[in-house]
Amino acid sequence: MKAWIKNLLVLQAADIRTKKMNQRFKEIPKEKKEIKNSLSAEKGKEAKAKEELLEVEKEIKKIESKIDVIKDKIKTLLGKSAMVKKNDEYKALLSEIETCKVNIGGFENKQIEIMDRLDERKKALDAAQKAFEYMTSEVDENMEELDELAESLKTEIDEMLSARKALIGKVNPDLFLMYNRLIKKPGEPLARIRNNTCGNCHLKLTPQTLNDAKKEMIANCDTCGHLIYFAND
Repeated sequence: MKAWIKNLLVLQAADIRTKKMNQRFKEIPKEKKEIKNSLSAEKGKEAKAKEELLEVEKEIKKIESKIDVIKDKIKTLLGKSAMVKKNDEYKALLSEIETCKVNIGGFENKQIEIMDRLDERKKALDAAQKAFEYMTSEVDENMEELDELAESLKTEIDEMLSARKALIGKVNPDLFLMYNRLIKKPGEPLARIRNNTCGNCHLKLTPQTLNDAKKEMIANCDTCGHLIYFAND
């Protein structure tokens, strides 16, 4: 294999690796944003669970307040009953007191039902808080890993770009101009010929192009224009 092919393959391998690292580096901010959004969503679930718990507690307090009002009314009625002399009035007061007690019983039954919901809401809040705490820990770890990855990628990219200058120096300037234009496109600028087809676009090459490539001359695919080469292995 001629030197121009070997040198270009080395440069290409380095450039493709650098391109992949750059792509990975660019994805990190998006990943971090997605992680933060996931944490915000989990925080929202916790806030909703807390709000639902507070609503149930408010319902209980409203019922307790209504029961207290009725109990105060009973005290007032009992006070009046001690002063009433007429039997009919006394019976009316007792009947009203009994009605109050029945109403208290109704509110107390409703209170028991709501207490069951209160237990459910407490459990839901506890689960949401634990889930948020766990995710917070996971997010911190993931963020740290992504920061470390970003730093590692940046260091390696800088090193690869620095080393690239030496690799470029081994490539013919005119050939490098052609290669440098192709490296900006998808695929490999210098594509290996396989079964008489271009390794980049996978289309059949003309006999003349194949012949030039076999002689290890600088040749381009007839279709996509990428540089091509033969390899014996």
